[in-house]
Amino acid sequence: MLTLAGCLLAACLPLVGCGSNSVFKTKKEKLPVKIFLLAGQSNMQGFGKIAGYPALRDIRIFNLATGRAEVAVEPLHHWHEHPCMPEGIGLGLAMTFALDVLKVFPNEQIGFIPSARGGSCLDEWLPGKDNFERAMGLYDRAVRENPEAGIAGILWHQGEADSAQKETAETYGERFHATVAGFRERFGVPDLPVLAGELGRFLSLNSYFSEHATVVEQTLKVIGSLNNAGLVSSEGLECDGGHTHFDTESVRLFGSRYAEAYLALSGINDGQLSAKHN
Repeated sequence: MLTLAGCLLAACLPLVGCGSNSVFKTKKEKLPVKIFLLAGQSNMQGFGKIAGYPALRDIRIFNLATGRAEVAVEPLHHWHEHPCMPEGIGLGLAMTFALDVLKVFPNEQIGFIPSARGGSCLDEWLPGKDNFERAMGLYDRAVRENPEAGIAGILWHQGEADSAQKETAETYGERFHATVAGFRERFGVPDLPVLAGELGRFLSLNSYFSEHATVVEQTLKVIGSLNNAGLVSSEGLECDGGHTHFDTESVRLFGSRYAEAYLALSGINDGQLSAKHN
């Protein structure tokens, strides 16, 4: 039986191999899905308020959380493995990222593996640890179900949980480098694009995150040492009042900044980007 998402997609694109949950295709050619892993903490998971904001949808954007290629509907992380999600929140940066990338590459499709875990520390994302292995398991299942899909990049936002203590902040760089290297090795793509978001600058107003500046410095140092990686600025982005999470307008703008960074890694300069958008 088709899900609601499947019915919506079927109304717009022919569905091939629906019994095996394979990726949707056009009449003339296969449209491979570029997969982006969403990894990190709650600001990647999405804590923007839903009420009062339009739903962002596009039949070229998929949520691969269950393995099936289903049209993405926010909140992307709102499923049984995230029972602690508060009511009324869940908008994140992924949809604006995808929509902006598709403005430049309109004939592509994007799929998300939503693996972020609120409150998770970096140690949980090291190779062999729970969140790392869980993310790889979700990816492996998605590509088994959708053979035309393949990894295209990692969208990372994490570090708040490591900002409370000097020890975890000062060792962040070494551990983050190991996490990135581990993902690239397991995906089999040595230069896989990695985009890390700067921690919210409003964390300076929350005494709990006393070492957040060190985490940002360590992240920047690692990103600067890697090929095909970028740090996405959080300058000017606002919090939701608790000095921990980005508000909805800011997190959606953050997604656009992630898209700009990804497109820059793809060789699209500002002039080309403006021309595509006009």
